[in-house]
Amino acid sequence: MRTDQMISLLRRVGNDSELSLDSEKILNAILRTIPKETLAWIADLLWRNPDCPSRVADKIEWMSKEHPAKAEVRNEPIGRLIRYFVDKKSKKVAYARPLLRSRFPLQSHQDQNRILRAFLAGSKGDCEWAARYLRDSWRKEMAGAVSDAFERTGCLTLAYVILRHFPNEYILREQDRLEAIAGYQHVCARIGNEPSFVMDESRLNTPDYFYVMASLGRDVDAGALERRFYDYLSTYPYNYQSLYLTPVSLVSIEGVGKMIRAMGVLGMQDALAQLVYFMDRVMGAVENVPEDEDHQRWPTFVACLKREINPSLPFDIFAEEQLRYRKETALLDYTLSSPSEDW
Repeated sequence: MRTDQMISLLRRVGNDSELSLDSEKILNAILRTIPKETLAWIADLLWRNPDCPSRVADKIEWMSKEHPAKAEVRNEPIGRLIRYFVDKKSKKVAYARPLLRSRFPLQSHQDQNRILRAFLAGSKGDCEWAARYLRDSWRKEMAGAVSDAFERTGCLTLAYVILRHFPNEYILREQDRLEAIAGYQHVCARIGNEPSFVMDESRLNTPDYFYVMASLGRDVDAGALERRFYDYLSTYPYNYQSLYLTPVSLVSIEGVGKMIRAMGVLGMQDALAQLVYFMDRVMGAVENVPEDEDHQRWPTFVACLKREINPSLPFDIFAEEQLRYRKETALLDYTLSSPSEDW
C-alpha cells in the first residue's frame, strides 16, 4: 500500500471524537502490518499533517517505545527473603512473597534465577507468577525447573511458556497433555509446520484457524480468508442475552478481535481497509437509532451487518432481529428493573 493510501486509511480510522472498540482494534491490526522500524517515521509524518487526528500519531509513538516497569526498593537481604519463602515453617512465606516480587527486577541475573526457581517450586499461584515472567523473558537455564513445575501443577501459563520456548521435540512428545491444558489450537500454532505433526484443520473453529495461520506464517489466500471472516459474521449465533450489556461493536463478538489481529499479522492491508468501510456503513445505521430506543442498537447492528454481507436478505430481517432481541432479553429486562427483595 502506498504511503498516501496508508495515511488516508489511518485518518479515516481515527476520525471519531473517541476511538471506538472496533476502530482501535482495526487500527492496532493495521499498525502491525507496518515494519516496526518505520513506525516512528509514520508518526512524525502524521504529526506534520494537520488533518490527521493526533490520537493516531500518539498511539503509533507509544507503540514504538519501551515501557519499563518500576520496582520498589527494600533493604532486607534478598537471600534472607528467599530462605523465608522456601522454608514453609518460617511463618514468613506470605511476608517474603510480595517483597521478592517487587524487588525482582533490580536483582542480579543469578539472584533472579534463585527467585524464579523458588517460585516454580511453590504453589500453583507462585508458578503462575514465575511463568508470566518467563513467557516474555525466557531463560534456557530455567527449562528443567519449568518442566518439573508443569508436571507437578499443570499450570496453564507454564504450558504457554513451553509452547513458546521449548524445543519442538519436547512439544511433540508432550502434545497430548499440552493440548488438554492449553488447547489444540495452541499446539498447532507452535508445531503445525513440523513434518511429523499432522494438523487436523477440521478441529479448528474459524477464529482459531486465523490464529494458527498467522502464528505459523502460512502463505494464505487472502481473498478466501476474507470471505471466511464475513461468513463467520453472517452465520454467528448472536446471543442477545450475552451481548445485552456489552458495547455494540465487532470485537464484542467472540473471536472477532483475534481474527482482526491475525489479518494484521498476515499483512492483509486491503482486507482491513475494506473492513473500515464496511464498519462505516454498519455503524452509520446504528448511530441513527434514537437515544430513547437504545435497546434497538444491537438488533440493528446485527441486521445491518448481515444485509451488508448478503444484500439478498429481505428487509424484514430488521424486524426479525428486533423480535428475537425482545424475546431473549425479556427476563433480563425484568430482572434489572425489578427491586431486590433483600432491599
